[in-house]
Amino acid sequence: MPYLVRKQPLFNVFLCVSDLAAERSTSQKLESQRLLLERQNKELKAKLADLETNQRTKTKATMAMLESKLANLEEQLDAETKERFAQQKLNRKLDKKVKDLSLQLEDKDRHVTQFKDQVDKANAKVKSLKQQVDELEEEISREKIAKRKARREMEDLTEAYENTTQELETWKNKFRYQCCHLPILLSP
Repeated sequence: MPYLVRKQPLFNVFLCVSDLAAERSTSQKLESQRLLLERQNKELKAKLADLETNQRTKTKATMAMLESKLANLEEQLDAETKERFAQQKLNRKLDKKVKDLSLQLEDKDRHVTQFKDQVDKANAKVKSLKQQVDELEEEISREKIAKRKARREMEDLTEAYENTTQELETWKNKFRYQCCHLPILLSP
């Protein structure tokens, strides 16, 4: 998922950069066309001056046509100049957009790194807690085994005590019997 998040802004940056390069190329072409039109304009003005001095006798229609062509060229030059300024403005906007996208990408990269660090810390903590749980389970298991062993030992000791008590009672009874009956047997 983070790979897709990072890839989209890079793709947008790539598109903006390629658009910017295309716009710059267009701007350069327009500039060269403007220079060509300015040169043509100068040439036409010079030609017009030559025609005025050399051929004053030509009809007003020819003059009107040349003046119209000159006006058209000037209008075209004005339009291309406006277009060039608009292109420069667009280029500045695209530059700003590229910078903004780069900053966003850096910010996302920083967040991804922070999230990875948090995940790594959480995984380390989970691993430590699992290890503690395993150790506690082993301790509980040992305690249960020790408890069962102690219970068996207690049962064995209780049984041995009861057996010893019974045996002692038997010996006491025998001793009492012998003490009580022995003098009778020994007396003449």
